[in-house]
Amino acid sequence: MHLPALLAGLLLSPASALSAAVLMPWVSMGLTGMPPLPFALLMTIELGVLVISASVLRHVGASVWIAAAVALLLRIAVTYGVVAWLSSLLSLPPDITASAAVISGLPGVVLQIAVAPTVALAVLRRSWSKS
Repeated sequence: MHLPALLAGLLLSPASALSAAVLMPWVSMGLTGMPPLPFALLMTIELGVLVISASVLRHVGASVWIAAAVALLLRIAVTYGVVAWLSSLLSLPPDITASAAVISGLPGVVLQIAVAPTVALAVLRRSWSKS
């Protein structure tokens, strides 16, 4: 779900990208039951930060690669903060729980940083060549 959201952030306006990101976890939950409710809330926050930061950076002139990298770093920071906060509410060790959440997502981050900017550039080149 993060890969198409990042693509939306790199290719769409901030409002359109945010609309897509907010809908993604809820449509998926309604159709497949995944992610379950607590995680759908977290993913809504994560995807919102991811797409807004990527889209705003692109619209102020940042390269696709810079926008993707910064957006992913911001999303990771937000994930860490939200998971640490929720962990403390549940009397779990916040640093360990948040670190585990971030570390378990690193393979996906590598995939996103390799694929999303490449696909976004291909889409943008194709649209430029048609205009």
